[in-house]
Amino acid sequence: MSGDMVAMKNYSVAPELFGLLECGFPFLMDNETLYSWCARFHRLACLLDARSTAKLLFGDIRIKNIHDFPGNLEFLCHATNGKLGSIDNLLLKHTMLSFYKPFLSSEIYLQIRAAMLAGEVSVVHRRLGLGKCGWLVPAPLKICPKCMIEDESEYQVAYWHHEHQWPSVHVCPYHCEPLLIAHDFLHQNSVHGWWLPRDVPNSGWHYPKQLSFACKNTLIDLSQWTSKLILWDGVSLTDNILRFCYLLQAKKSNLVALDGSLRFQILCNEFWGVYQCIANQPGMEFIQNTKMSQGGFLMHLIRNYKGRRHPIKHILMMNFLYDDPSQFFLHFVEVHDVFVNDGVDGVRRMLLDTRRKVREMITEQGLSLNAVASSIGLTTGVIVRFAKQSGIEYRRRPRLLTKEKEFELNRLLADGEKLPNIAKVLDLSVKCIRAYLTLHPDLRKIFQIRMKGRDKLIRRLHFMNIMEINPNLPIKRIRKIPGNGFEWLYRNDIEWLKQYLPKIWSR
Repeated sequence: MSGDMVAMKNYSVAPELFGLLECGFPFLMDNETLYSWCARFHRLACLLDARSTAKLLFGDIRIKNIHDFPGNLEFLCHATNGKLGSIDNLLLKHTMLSFYKPFLSSEIYLQIRAAMLAGEVSVVHRRLGLGKCGWLVPAPLKICPKCMIEDESEYQVAYWHHEHQWPSVHVCPYHCEPLLIAHDFLHQNSVHGWWLPRDVPNSGWHYPKQLSFACKNTLIDLSQWTSKLILWDGVSLTDNILRFCYLLQAKKSNLVALDGSLRFQILCNEFWGVYQCIANQPGMEFIQNTKMSQGGFLMHLIRNYKGRRHPIKHILMMNFLYDDPSQFFLHFVEVHDVFVNDGVDGVRRMLLDTRRKVREMITEQGLSLNAVASSIGLTTGVIVRFAKQSGIEYRRRPRLLTKEKEFELNRLLADGEKLPNIAKVLDLSVKCIRAYLTLHPDLRKIFQIRMKGRDKLIRRLHFMNIMEINPNLPIKRIRKIPGNGFEWLYRNDIEWLKQYLPKIWSR
């Protein structure tokens, strides 16, 4: 029996179209792309010419090389008597439109829907902004080797999985294994026919290199984010509201100054630190531009530039700023409601409310600037500058270094204690302590030696303490706790980290 014959149902369909299928009508599997179904039909119908299959199914020979946004779907549904499901079912479950829909307004979505029904593929690409994304193939064909084996075992044929084709998915959601990605030249030549995964020659794939733990974990996170976003059925995730969501969430990580301005270079550096491990993945090379002075696409996500941003860029930013999709969805709804009710001014007030809080803490509560800085999560220097610029009177901290305090200062420095900790214990500024070390070079040498020797142990104990305080948090949430130390240990103390957290290395 032919491989595709297992995936059959005996439908009664138009004899002029399917009379040549003696084995019955191939049903469209739940997670199969429409292009994949057409490739299976092409084989079952024994049509040697891909143009004939395109003409038969779509009424247009040009459809043969469109695997992501096939057109003339109205013709296809009529020709198959609707046996493949409704038009919207085909659009959202078997083409790449499902990946873009959460980010489209209802008006734009209806325009794209109409274009795909009519076969106006150029309109689809233009409305999605794919002509400017810089990719030769916006959604190259991808496959999981393990899924191929399982499909052939169950259906006797490997097919193209819908969820594998989403641009931000590079690992299989089921096996957590890297996907094989088809070369660009394959799409320029091979996809002019109806090809299934086993038809692709070995030279037609990007074979993934051995992925590091950080790289694989990051790709898994992006895959999980994508799966959740595809299911979003709330208001459209439009660029103008997403921009404010990012700014407000960045503010929680002290990436926004008191005046509402973004600390853009710091954001770029931290973003690159998270994603540099995947910047050489096929289709992810654009991430490398974020380490440049202009910040690459990050500038366009944050600033109010015209145009449409590719969803994969939004997904990267969401994963960077938020702990998980549920946190993002709640925040988006909150910002959206403020935007609808109070407009842009209402959202901007949310960005600047820290200024009001700082003023109240100084003038009404009488707190010291150091206490305000600790409460807000900013440095004392930032609070001092704000107080001076705003003309706010504040209580100054005494700077006298008594004999008792100097004795304790020498002891802490000789023990290699961190300067911020010493400053907090002795109520001194870090700047004052550094000046003291400059005046005492022998003590400074002892301090540097002790710091170097204790650093690894301190970081281990600090990380262990965080893990003990948060026993139920997954490692991803732990890594997003400010100053958690995981990345430093991963780079400098990997063997200890493997012994302390053996389970996470088996993913």
